[in-house]
Amino acid sequence: MKIRIVYHSSHGNTHLVAKSIAAGFHSHDHQVELHPAKDFNPELAADCDLLGIGSAVYVWKHAEVIENILEQMPDLFVKPAFLFVTYSGDPGNTLKYMRDKLAKRRAKVLAAHKCLGEESYPWLRSRFRVPAKGHPDEHDLDTAAAFADRVLQSYEQFVDDPVGFAGLDFPFNRDLFYYMSLAAPFGDVERTIGRRSCDYDRCTRCGECVKRCPASCIEMGQSGPIFHEGCIGCCGCYNLCPEGAIQAVMFPGRRNRYRGRWNG
Repeated sequence: MKIRIVYHSSHGNTHLVAKSIAAGFHSHDHQVELHPAKDFNPELAADCDLLGIGSAVYVWKHAEVIENILEQMPDLFVKPAFLFVTYSGDPGNTLKYMRDKLAKRRAKVLAAHKCLGEESYPWLRSRFRVPAKGHPDEHDLDTAAAFADRVLQSYEQFVDDPVGFAGLDFPFNRDLFYYMSLAAPFGDVERTIGRRSCDYDRCTRCGECVKRCPASCIEMGQSGPIFHEGCIGCCGCYNLCPEGAIQAVMFPGRRNRYRGRWNG
């Protein structure tokens, strides 16, 4: 079976979960292709037997780069799919939003998985105990690998009656997190970090910020990074700069950065 897993990861946590899920499928001799959302062509969503979509959670929603892919996918008539997210506090209605987008493309969601991921937002790291510190840990990743078994079990039920298979759904929660999520709609998340700038005396032009930006809104100039519109507020450039050269209005100084898990 050919499986595509499309995911967004700013700091590496969702990347680790995606790799673990893929390992679970590999253990059953399935072909798995991992696709960072930044480089994924939505038309390829139809060219697989099983589609997986994963995202880190930002302000109780999936990343805008995942939203754009879900909007641009072709018709996926009875295409089986699964979802996964990483979060530090509460994922809110993220899985519901993603499921509903897939339903509009007529895909059938077989299963969904939630995994803790260490908080990357510097303001929360500076004022409180770091939420979900150290996650995903080894147990989390083992659980993610076992999630592949759940997906395959649901797939067996799906193939018996693809059209009649109901698919997974989630209740819609109008709780505090829902109303807080309205404060940062898609396209306006940049205000959660404010205008970015660079200390060019510290910058070594290593290109890490350009490489990790999921919105492709940073390019490398002669003196250092140039920031364009389209920021999704993931804090990746601020957190992952090895020299601490990137600044943001909301996060003055160089403390409380989360260096991420890209080496995992």
